[in-house]
Amino acid sequence: METKLTAKLRQYEVFAAIADTLHFGQAAAQLGVAQPALTQQLKLLEAGFGGELLFDRNRRRVVLTDFGRTVLPEIRALLQQASRVETIAN
Repeated sequence: METKLTAKLRQYEVFAAIADTLHFGQAAAQLGVAQPALTQQLKLLEAGFGGELLFDRNRRRVVLTDFGRTVLPEIRALLQQASRVETIAN
């Protein structure tokens, strides 16, 4: 049985921003959102991936998990494609 894609593009943007900065506060500032909202979007994305964590995080550090490193290139490609579609549409 196929699973349905439930993540929103914004959740992928949140993931990519955190992966770029490895800092929740900086990623939130980059996206212009509050840190709790950023964290909530990440949790929704992780839930959409069956609870698979994308980052190993504590108060001192944020690092990509193996799963996060695996999906990051695909998510970057998806975001680039979405940007190209928006360019064509406008």
